[in-house]
Order: sequence, then C-alpha cells, then structure tokens
Amino acid sequence: MPISWHSTGREFNLFNMQTYIALLRGINVSGSKIIKMELLREIFESMQLKDVRTYIQSGNVVFKSAIKDEEKLSELVHKGLEKALGYKVEVVLRTPAELKRLINKHPYGKIAAEETRKLYVAFLPVAPATADLEKFIALQSEQEQFHFHERELYIAIDKAMLKPKFTNNILEKKLKIFATTRNWATVNKLLEMAAE
Repeated sequence: MPISWHSTGREFNLFNMQTYIALLRGINVSGSKIIKMELLREIFESMQLKDVRTYIQSGNVVFKSAIKDEEKLSELVHKGLEKALGYKVEVVLRTPAELKRLINKHPYGKIAAEETRKLYVAFLPVAPATADLEKFIALQSEQEQFHFHERELYIAIDKAMLKPKFTNNILEKKLKIFATTRNWATVNKLLEMAAE
C-alpha cells in the first residue's frame, strides 16, 4: 500500500514525488546570511516540501516535491526563502540523477585515497554564454584545471598552489551568472543522502 504523508488536511504520496537537492549560495559564509539548519528545514517544510533534510551548514537541502517542473519549483523556493528571511537567496536545484551523472562524468581521472588536488564542482542555474566561458577558461593553468559540462564547472587545484585564481566571485564575474560551489566530498554525500 502506498506510503502517504498527511499534512494540513492533504495527503502526499511520497512515491509520486521527485527528490531534489537545493544548493543555496552564500549561506553562513564569513558571518553573513546566518541561517540555522533547523530554521532552514522549517522554511522548506512551510512550502509543502517533504522529507526535508540538511547537510552541514553551507546550505544543502535534500527534499521531495510533487512539483516536477524545475522552473516552477525554483521560483517557489526562491520566493519562500525571501519571504521568510527578508533577503534574496540564490538557489540551484538538481535531481539525484543529475548529481549521479556529473559524478560519473567527472574529468579528474582516478581519484586517489590521498589526493594531491582539491576537487570542487561549481553549480550554475543555466549554461554560460560561450564567449564568457572562454574568458574564464583562459584563467586555468597546469596547477589549476577547469572543465565545463552543461551547467557545472569541475575544478581541480593542486594543493601546493598557494594562491589559486579560482573563487566563486571570480567565476560569477566572468560568466555574468550566479554560481555556488561545493567540494567533491559534499557532492558525493548529497547524492548518498538523496538516494536514501
């Protein structure tokens, strides 16, 4: 028999809901936009999103929604956060299938137990313009490699490099769109959570 979630007089069949991962930009960084994860979960639940879970303090939320249209769901989340917090928070959404695909397609080669590189993924809301992308790719070097695929940027930085050129702010300035970056361990953990 289908498992249902009862809330405010409505029933939500969890089997018919899509799992999403929300990646919030700039949360709990350098003392700005401080949000406790308990409050963040409550905000998502107030939007009728279900099975809401958070991971660490940097704004990672796994949840289920009956809304299958990413654009509509993104608008709901943006407006809900702004209404609850009083300021705008940029959010990127991905499905577990999209996370799994980007992990499987990573360009880093074999990832060793003792990595000599710092590995990251920057998530974008849309694919960047080709001209802007070329300007950013021009910043890479032997120690700092970038690889774009659709709406993600893979980043590999040699741990011996003292001052990498990559920052999330530089990326946004060059591409003229917002981005939010996660390390490789967090990306993998979020996929693990979303599959539970």
